Amino acid sequence: MGAFPNPSTQFPHQKNPNMKGRTPCLNVSARLRAMLEETTLGGQPLPNGQPLPNGQTLRDVVAIEIIKGALTGDVEYIRILLDRTEGKAPQQIEVSGRNGGAIPLAIELAIQKVYGEPAQAD
Repeated sequence: MGAFPNPSTQFPHQKNPNMKGRTPCLNVSARLRAMLEETTLGGQPLPNGQPLPNGQTLRDVVAIEIIKGALTGDVEYIRILLDRTEGKAPQQIEVSGRNGGAIPLAIELAIQKVYGEPAQAD
């Protein structure tokens, strides 16, 4: 059997169809960040038809709308505002083994399998 990969089935280096490698692209988050710095929606006016005041970006408009919503008492806008300014509150998650007991580690299970008894804690 021949060598793998078979050189006869490979593109010669000079004729490789992808000499420059993978084309870099923006992920969705990066694209959204870039769009928020603009003053129009892809060259189109805003849905309300009003132009942005001088110096304002779409990021400014979104921030203003979040603050307006929070000031009306809308809990969702308040949550968004606090999450963005204060950070999300940590959530506690309890993890346990069977019947609320300890979670056995792989080494404990291996010791138990070899010696037939549970591992002793030090």
